[in-house]
Amino acid sequence: MLPVAGVNRPPEVAHSVGLQDASRIFGELRFHFAIGYQAQPTAGNTQHGLRTEIIGLGYTFTVLDGEDAQLGIEPVLHVFTLEGYFPTGNLGAELDLGSGWGVLGIFGFGNRHGFLALEPIGMNMRWLRTGDGIPTTAGLGVSWRLRAAVGLAL
Repeated sequence: MLPVAGVNRPPEVAHSVGLQDASRIFGELRFHFAIGYQAQPTAGNTQHGLRTEIIGLGYTFTVLDGEDAQLGIEPVLHVFTLEGYFPTGNLGAELDLGSGWGVLGIFGFGNRHGFLALEPIGMNMRWLRTGDGIPTTAGLGVSWRLRAAVGLAL
């Protein structure tokens, strides 16, 4: 069994939607910053919160490259993420720090300055949890997620 920050239970499925920025570093290697709404199921209900990916790195493998459009697959490593959950029901505020990974399908448009991204595969690895009424714990907590984003490539 994995050591888990919080209650030890099977991996949960989260979903989120938000805005994302991707800045080119070298060719198709990109730095990611994202912020968006996230919902995380718990044993009794769903926590609603805000997910911020402060440091992320991805590399785009272009499948189709047109004059004004691009289709690609982009593996991403989320080096540092911050999730804050708002009080719901009998749950208090919670702050999770972690890392993760994902694979995005990217549709770039407008000479690649804008993009739509769908991340059907991704996993968060939470390594610190603290909050209102819960003890601060370090360890590994895992959740799978599905994300959609609208972004700007700089």
